Amino acid sequence: MTEDVEQVTVEFTPEGHLRLPAEFARANFPDDRIAALRAPTGEIVVMPVGVAASGGLMLKQRNVAGDRSVLLREALADDYPVGFVGAQWSRKRRRLTITEEGSR
Repeated sequence: MTEDVEQVTVEFTPEGHLRLPAEFARANFPDDRIAALRAPTGEIVVMPVGVAASGGLMLKQRNVAGDRSVLLREALADDYPVGFVGAQWSRKRRRLTITEEGSR
């Protein structure tokens, strides 16, 4: 059985903000809360956190289109790509995996 995976482009700013497109964020992070970590393989993994759970980082609306942004610089120890990067959203695992390097 193959996993249902969606390809998506996200952006990391030089300041360490992760930016998500509005439609993607609404569909997959409806509570505007996330957890993020760097996997042992080097990938950045972002997962939704439900309102019933404690903790997490808040996604903030960054423009009238509804794009979302969250500061991940501290969670990633200043080790993150800069620019537009490819990512994969796993519907089955409910996680965004960022593997490509940006233009840093």
